[in-house]
Amino acid sequence: MRQVILYIKDNDGNFQQTEMFSDESITITSKLQDARDISKVFTDFTQTFTVPASKENNKVFNHWYNYNIDNGFDNRIKKDALLEIDYSPFKKGKVQLQSVNLRDGEPFSYKLVFYGNTINLKDLLGDDELSNLDQLDNYTHDYTSTNVKNGLQTGLSSGKIIYPLISHTKRFYYDSAESTPNYDGNLYYNTTQNNIGLGFDDLKPAIKCFTIIEAIENKYTIANGFSSDVVFTRDFFNETAGNPFKNLFLWLSRNKGPVGGDENQEAILSRICGSWGFSSGDLGFNISGDIWTVSTSGHTRRYDAQLTITTAGANQSIPYTVKAVDYVTGNTIAQLALGSGASRDMTVQLVSTFDLVNYQIKWIVESNGTLNFTPSLNMTEYILNPATQVPTGTNTAVFNIGGSGGSISTTSEIIITDNVPKIKVIDFLTGLFKVFNLTAYYIDNVQDADYGKIYVDTLDSFYADAVNNSSQGSYDISSMIDTSKINVDAPIDYIGIDFKYEEPSTLLSINHQEQFNDIFGNESVKIEGKVEGEIYDVKAPFEHMKYERIIDSNKTGTSPYSAITSPANYITDIMWGYSADGDFESKTDVTPNTGNYSPVLTKPLIFNAVQITGISSGKGIKWISDGTPIQITQYYKPSNTNESGTVSTAPSYTINFDNEIDEWNLTDYDINTNSLFKKFYSSYVNSLFDVKKRMYKVKAHLTMEVLINLRLNDRLIINNQVFIINSIKTNLKTELSELELLNVVDNYIPTYQPW
Repeated sequence: MRQVILYIKDNDGNFQQTEMFSDESITITSKLQDARDISKVFTDFTQTFTVPASKENNKVFNHWYNYNIDNGFDNRIKKDALLEIDYSPFKKGKVQLQSVNLRDGEPFSYKLVFYGNTINLKDLLGDDELSNLDQLDNYTHDYTSTNVKNGLQTGLSSGKIIYPLISHTKRFYYDSAESTPNYDGNLYYNTTQNNIGLGFDDLKPAIKCFTIIEAIENKYTIANGFSSDVVFTRDFFNETAGNPFKNLFLWLSRNKGPVGGDENQEAILSRICGSWGFSSGDLGFNISGDIWTVSTSGHTRRYDAQLTITTAGANQSIPYTVKAVDYVTGNTIAQLALGSGASRDMTVQLVSTFDLVNYQIKWIVESNGTLNFTPSLNMTEYILNPATQVPTGTNTAVFNIGGSGGSISTTSEIIITDNVPKIKVIDFLTGLFKVFNLTAYYIDNVQDADYGKIYVDTLDSFYADAVNNSSQGSYDISSMIDTSKINVDAPIDYIGIDFKYEEPSTLLSINHQEQFNDIFGNESVKIEGKVEGEIYDVKAPFEHMKYERIIDSNKTGTSPYSAITSPANYITDIMWGYSADGDFESKTDVTPNTGNYSPVLTKPLIFNAVQITGISSGKGIKWISDGTPIQITQYYKPSNTNESGTVSTAPSYTINFDNEIDEWNLTDYDINTNSLFKKFYSSYVNSLFDVKKRMYKVKAHLTMEVLINLRLNDRLIINNQVFIINSIKTNLKTELSELELLNVVDNYIPTYQPW
């Protein structure tokens, strides 16, 4: 019988050994991609077992059963843990104390749950939404014509923020025959009708998905109070040229219609008061931008923050609202609507604390018209009597913009966290995993350069990487198998798989569904000849939009397809998306007042942004927000492909599960292998549907070398037949493992051939 040892990290960062029951069964089940549940991500293990309430264990858990002990063991928190087998590291994870069993009034045992590290990821992220990722506000910017135009053409913040050609309300079209166009949405460039064309307030921004990944990593760190760091490898999450993730963006549309909400609501201007500096006093605060950090000792301090807004002249009559918002949670701590007057203020009492605390508060001023104002922040420190909590003295400090008292103005501002779609962080990640068939696990090999990070890559790449394991890709376990009983089953019991996005809500996607009785971008895979059974769903929590390459109404050809193969003047270089539904009878149906349509609130929309450059003069987009209209000859088109491709050459990747007619080239590439299913799912799924595929359930006594070093992408060889691992359930005490294995079809290895 093997020696199993459990170590639990204490508050001082040291691993403490726990004593185990000699007869306690400890079973660990590990799986990566379950053939019966292929859309499940972040798969890992949990194991419940008990340890004796021995003298040493009572020290580890600090007699938790006695609630009168101060600063005792906190069972609400999962503790870092390590399992060893015969003094060799086996699994790292988290342990949580569930309960204590008392007998005759004395503690007998502690009930523990051992969690795999990947499960812990879901605990770290919790119910937080993308709006809780405070680093995203580093990309907050003024919603001005200049910024939107730059975002449309070249991007902002080194391309992390763009303004794609996706309309939230206005219907776009192109008619070069109209020298004086009559309708708002005509993008044809001319120097008349200054109010007709593309305006900055027709567009909403988008943020790069890789930037969201960086914001997740920035937030969930030990330094921010979390139990461990979240850091992903860059195997898939990277910006390398040609990577399918490089050009992926999330549209920043939290409300339907214009920025801020319904098209009929009055626009709200805002300003985050930032770049604070000391004017007088400091109270020991460390100031960096909007973030204040102060160290308190014992229950002896309380702080009040008073924000004073000073206005002059006509600004004194403008009403406004002041908000104190928690930078981390996004929750409003305090809010006060203020009327006329030269000087108005709001006071917020900050909580006292025993330990180091990071006060991360953003002070926001909102108004319906432009408000010029000077903010000042007075911080008062109250020295408290520890026993009575009554103040015995005070210290003060004053903060101003730049430390000198600068004046700022409200403007229409895009605060990123106020505009990201409503979706949980874990659901956003899960969605990406389902779209690209990614797998993830914590790297716990201290010799690995990425030790402590979360490995993320496609399933196919993960299996291909097995050659870098200590096994060099495989173990021959023929001699370890118990051949007395082997069960052979079908690998799956469903008849097909549906790969899909959320139900479509936008015009072109709905029209596609009605015309073809098929949802654009979805894919269904069925087992030929099998009619009984259920359909398994792989559903991503994202909207999927069909885009339109605009045709010049002044056309001379016969069809868009003939124009692509034999270029004609009526095919423009403009492709757009439309976040609206309804019916259009003619080009007069371009405003809410005349058209039978309405803006819609999509589910979170992901898309590829492809920069179009070099549009010929006279063929560009009319921009009307800078006084005299100008012509834009480059822009970011929204796309389901990562690049434009050609009529004969398909783009490298699409985010369509199925092969669809390419919206840019108007080409059906038919069996081309650039769809999500063909690129990321087909190898695994087709193997499951193979008529020769089987699920083998076998028992084995794995050697220590195999048990310690085995990785879930290793292939196992039994009597010269190759298998991939579906799951391994190992009793660490009895040394017996139960394996679910899938045979690799047509991959028989002769005895003389090395693996």
